[in-house]
Amino acid sequence: ATQTSGNALHTYGRLSWAYHRQRTDIDISGGWDRQAYDVQSKFNFTTSDIAVTLRRQLTPRLSADILTTIDRGQYGNQGFTNNYGTAGAGVIYRPGKWVVVYGRFDHEFRTSSGVANGLGYDENRIFVMFGYYPHTSGTGLPQGMGGNGLN
Repeated sequence: ATQTSGNALHTYGRLSWAYHRQRTDIDISGGWDRQAYDVQSKFNFTTSDIAVTLRRQLTPRLSADILTTIDRGQYGNQGFTNNYGTAGAGVIYRPGKWVVVYGRFDHEFRTSSGVANGLGYDENRIFVMFGYYPHTSGTGLPQGMGGNGLN
């Protein structure tokens, strides 16, 4: 955290939109945030982000989702920019009332420019989860996961 005895101005905004139907969900959100310091302007920082999630109930036992997030952070007075994000897809299968099998593939990335040029990475991740929930909300999913199991 930056410490200064001068004034600071924190400006931010966030916007989101959601479409939810019986079998399809679409969520889009984005935000912008700026921190400006009077005394130590080298710490001025701006971030922006966007996220898109698509979900679909394919059959009563099978559903899928696609997720993309991109974030950008920028120290304007230092010439440093950091971009990072995730793109992925997942499948949920419910073979029984209390059992859930969830598989997901994610690609994560980070790229930097300016003083940290070249400091980045690309990473692929695969997750597989087997869940057994004998005390559920009646949907075959634990409380709080929602009826389609994608929340």
